[in-house]
Amino acid sequence: MYASEAAEQDDWLPKLYFARHWEDRTLTDAWQNCDALLCFAPQPINRMPEELLNRFRSHQKPVVLIGVPAHHFGLDTVAGSMELELGVLLDRLAQAGHTRIALVEQYSLMNDQLELDTPTFYSVWKQRITETLGAEAVSELSILVETPRFELPHRAIYSKVRSLGRKLPFTAIVTRIPFLWGVTAALTDLELRVPEDVSIVSMGDRQELEFYRPELTYLKVPLRDHAIQAFELVKERLENPALPVLYTMITPEFVEGKTLRTLKK
Repeated sequence: MYASEAAEQDDWLPKLYFARHWEDRTLTDAWQNCDALLCFAPQPINRMPEELLNRFRSHQKPVVLIGVPAHHFGLDTVAGSMELELGVLLDRLAQAGHTRIALVEQYSLMNDQLELDTPTFYSVWKQRITETLGAEAVSELSILVETPRFELPHRAIYSKVRSLGRKLPFTAIVTRIPFLWGVTAALTDLELRVPEDVSIVSMGDRQELEFYRPELTYLKVPLRDHAIQAFELVKERLENPALPVLYTMITPEFVEGKTLRTLKK
């Protein structure tokens, strides 16, 4: 929606293509048939075939990657900084007295992230836990879930969190916004209160976030800013195809809600 809004403001006619992997010929068709591409990566950038990568970074047409750090590969990019974002989030938890912070993540996402030589959701969290509690605490606080194919992650996450029982080895949970329903449903059915029994701090950006109850404490890297800045890079590239790689970093915003409890000293 934000990309369509930004396109309309600049009098672009947007066309939506969907591809599950880099080898999908849809991507080549899109590059050939459109004046510019805004691309949300379906897989890690390092899995992109060399032929497609060379085509994208030739700058014959503007191609902007959104949401992932692709500038290392010679591609114009609009993204946040995972190291900065999760650092802000973990620092806020530390200010509230939390050190035993669990991470809810999918195995598939974690494995994809491990392929990249850049800070990731899992690696930044793991580094912080290792620094504060030691390496042995990582496995105890990792809530890693494998989602069955063709299913949303909520059911698997719900089952995993529910299996932990009421005596949780942590005081706070960090998770992505799309996983939140599975987490909160499990805690509710365990008769655990948020934030009295366990705090939740999430990360992401969705239009319906203001309607969550209790009001969510979260960090967002505004998606509207991503879309607007992506079109700015398209215009820059059209005006001067010879420019070096373009990279715009979106600043995160921490939103204080009611799901984070300050622990007593």
